[in-house]
Amino acid sequence: MNHIDNLTYQLAQATAAREALEHELRALLGHLDSPKFQGTDPDGSRRDWIATADVRRRIVDAFHAGVDAAEAVPAPSTIILS
Repeated sequence: MNHIDNLTYQLAQATAAREALEHELRALLGHLDSPKFQGTDPDGSRRDWIATADVRRRIVDAFHAGVDAAEAVPAPSTIILS
C-alpha cells in the first residue's frame, strides 16, 4: 500500500481506538459519580468506598474496547509490496 494509504489507515485506527477508549472512560467516570458512591448510608458510614476489582475490570474493558476498535478498521484494499 502506498505511504498515504498507510498513514490514512493508521490515523483511522488511532481515531477509532481513541473514540472507543474515551467512551469507556466517560462511562467509568459516570459510574464513579453515581449515587452508589455518594453521601452516607443510614448508619452514617461513608459511601465513597469502591471495589478496586470493579475499577480494574472497567479499565481493562476500556483498553480492550480501544484495541478492538482499532482492529475493526478495514485495511486499504491496495497493497503494494516493496
